[in-house]
Amino acid sequence: MESGLNLELSIDERTFRFELCRNQGLQWGAAVIDQWWMPITVLYGQRQARRSGNSNHQVVIEYYWAACQREQAGHVRSAMERYLLASLLPEMRSAGSRRIFDDAFMRPGGRSVRIREVHELNTLLSQSREKSFSADEFHSETSKLLSPVEFPLGIQATHRQLSSQLLDDACCHLEQHGNQIKAVAMIRDHWKDLMSRFSRRSEFVTEKTVLDALTYEARAALHHCYAVVWASLIPTLAQERGLDPISLRFLAFWHMSPVEESRSTANHCWSLFHGHAFGLHPGTSRFLLTSVGQEMMGCWLVDEDRHVAYGRLLHGLYIAIYDYSERRRQSTDNRRQQGLSQRSGR
Repeated sequence: MESGLNLELSIDERTFRFELCRNQGLQWGAAVIDQWWMPITVLYGQRQARRSGNSNHQVVIEYYWAACQREQAGHVRSAMERYLLASLLPEMRSAGSRRIFDDAFMRPGGRSVRIREVHELNTLLSQSREKSFSADEFHSETSKLLSPVEFPLGIQATHRQLSSQLLDDACCHLEQHGNQIKAVAMIRDHWKDLMSRFSRRSEFVTEKTVLDALTYEARAALHHCYAVVWASLIPTLAQERGLDPISLRFLAFWHMSPVEESRSTANHCWSLFHGHAFGLHPGTSRFLLTSVGQEMMGCWLVDEDRHVAYGRLLHGLYIAIYDYSERRRQSTDNRRQQGLSQRSGR
């Protein structure tokens, strides 16, 4: 595995440099893959990445905004909201967003634990490798595993109200003056105000749920920016690094969260994996560590009957997410039991 690789993209004489990792010559069934990805902490602007001075986070969203301006979409409300929310994400409620849609990385165990867990997932995949899911089934069943069952009453009206308070002034300033630094500073001030009013007060259940939802929307906004970057990185990798069509097809699927335009509406973009990219979620990332998962992916990439292989791939990814969800539940139960034991022993 190679890390710390740099690849540059340019828009209107501006250059954007991205930090990437690479695994070359991976044999997944009949497919040979040149795999590229971004380090997770570097992408999300987490504390250790900010301290080191290395962060794809800012570069990704600035590239996205430059691409919007190039396409004359800088005054489109949805584009402005994505840029502003993605900019705000490192300061938001990361744990809260996972109450909306779970994507937390569990604390890693020792090497023997990781090997055992991958082996157990591989067994689950092997037992169901002939089963298939449609895109609708995958979307619905993964939502049941990773999303909350219900929200407090009145959340939609409160969501509209708090979203407006958070975004309206900054979007207006960005549209009228084009000052990105000022607009981001404005949304940060509004977020701090919302947090001070609601986050530590037990009576504001609906408001705190909305703050969690806004954080998840910011995460999804970053994923959208990330997909826009990969839409340019992939052809650049083909040109500069000589990637073959099979590797390029894998990268597009893994980093760009497939969207079906036929299901999209004016207010909602139908994303197969709920605004996530497969390569960024811990449930699906472990899928490619298993031999059966690699074979499923390779079969879809090279098989002539891709409809059948795609359905099996989606079911395999669902099994990986199910395994992740069960381990998260067990981990939460264990922590709760430990807390109860500690309190009872006092």
